[in-house]
Amino acid sequence: MILNILGAGGSGKTSLKFFLKKQKGFYTFVTLTTREKRNGEIDGIHYKFVTIDKFKKDKNIAMVRDMGKGRLYGNKKDDITNHKNITVTTLDVNGVKQLKSMGLPVSVVYLDISEKERRKRMLERGDDLRQVLERLKIDRFAFQEFDLSCPMLKISEGSIEDIFKKIKNFLKNPKRLSAKDGLLLIKNYGTKNYDKK
Repeated sequence: MILNILGAGGSGKTSLKFFLKKQKGFYTFVTLTTREKRNGEIDGIHYKFVTIDKFKKDKNIAMVRDMGKGRLYGNKKDDITNHKNITVTTLDVNGVKQLKSMGLPVSVVYLDISEKERRKRMLERGDDLRQVLERLKIDRFAFQEFDLSCPMLKISEGSIEDIFKKIKNFLKNPKRLSAKDGLLLIKNYGTKNYDKK
């Protein structure tokens, strides 16, 4: 099974992925990218940083995402499919759709964090203001409306420990969860006006 952490830039996807990596029953892998390293990122830990030429020549890369300006992301096919544990990914909406088209069982944790908070987080991690504003603009469009037709847990706040508890409950039996638990399980999920800012 694949558990995909979905969210706009600065929503906490990577932090949650690293937390889950330390928990029993979860498996993560390192995504390849051609973008430049951010302050504090370590090659082979946060991402495997490769040249565009090396990326394009590797025939074992699947789930390729082109973020423009030479920023490609991809994952090794074997990393996605060959594990008994829950495989944790941080793919965008199109990546989740690709996994589903491969016939893989996917559930989604959607981190629905305010644009104001995400902007603050991206600036605190050292992202360039111009890049932050560009990412916020792209994410406003990308998350206006999407349809994944898979089990989804929507989280807007909480400590990482609280979020982990919600994820464990969600994975046990997503059909038994309800909005009163602070969770949202949706088929044919679509958000309108994700962020009006």
